[in-house]
Amino acid sequence: MSNAGSWFSRFSWGSTKEKKGRDLRREIHAISQSSVLDVANIDDAQILTLTREDLNELFPGVQNFQLRRTIMMLITEAVKDSLQPGPETFARALKQLMQKNKSNDADVQVVLKESLRAFREAEDQLKAAQASLKPYIEMLNSLTEVSARKEDWDAEGTPSRRKFPNSSQADVIPPNVATNFEPKVRVHSLVCGRTLDADRQILGQLRGVQESDLWGCQLILAFCPVVSRAGTDIEEALKKIPGDKPAVLVTMHHTFNPQYVCPTFNISSSQVRHLEYVNVLFHDTSNGILRCPTNDNAIAKLQFVINQYK
Repeated sequence: MSNAGSWFSRFSWGSTKEKKGRDLRREIHAISQSSVLDVANIDDAQILTLTREDLNELFPGVQNFQLRRTIMMLITEAVKDSLQPGPETFARALKQLMQKNKSNDADVQVVLKESLRAFREAEDQLKAAQASLKPYIEMLNSLTEVSARKEDWDAEGTPSRRKFPNSSQADVIPPNVATNFEPKVRVHSLVCGRTLDADRQILGQLRGVQESDLWGCQLILAFCPVVSRAGTDIEEALKKIPGDKPAVLVTMHHTFNPQYVCPTFNISSSQVRHLEYVNVLFHDTSNGILRCPTNDNAIAKLQFVINQYK
């Protein structure tokens, strides 16, 4: 960047150091009540380069031990700050550069273009980093909410209950009420058997969901009670899911045992392109879904998948 670029660099760092040096000189003078820096002909920029040995010579004696420590800390902080020029320093440097040179000067244009390119690259990198972190943040947020919900259940002994619209008279776990500003994901509920209204309970615990018909939905939740040990229920449920729609297969196991170990099923042969699956435990004696880690994990994963479509 030739002369303009080197001038810009000198201005950015040099002016910052000089200002820090002046401020530091005033602080040292105030706490030491001494003009030793002036007597030693130490200029503002040199103040930032003082070492412990220099301070021993300038402020000798045991009685000045704490003073030397304080001054050394001030110098260290000032140097650290001077190496991090902020937007004010950058803007001031550009302004001075354009005042000193004509705005159409080739060197000025090079500085402006290179600065713009560098900041755009930094902005793109920040956006990419933010996008890559978002799924992890949402997953952790969902898991945190599940943990908090479990603590509430443990503290109260039983969850509070309310009726979910369009459900039967069975008590259900209350939904998390979404704010008006939260985007909605159109979800179609595909029930493939007798669920004892457990599907309504699950929907009630998911945020940002708007029920939709099959063709207008963004995501299908296929609720499949498992009756056959051979897995034919799963196969029949998968056949009902359109191949062009993303879906989550909710395999529902009828048991009153919260420690029940769910069997594994092979869903790799499904025609559905984007398919996830979760296990849910439910029983009529528990008014639907059980309070257990399996269901907590299922709700967290469902919420995570739904958040991808917001």
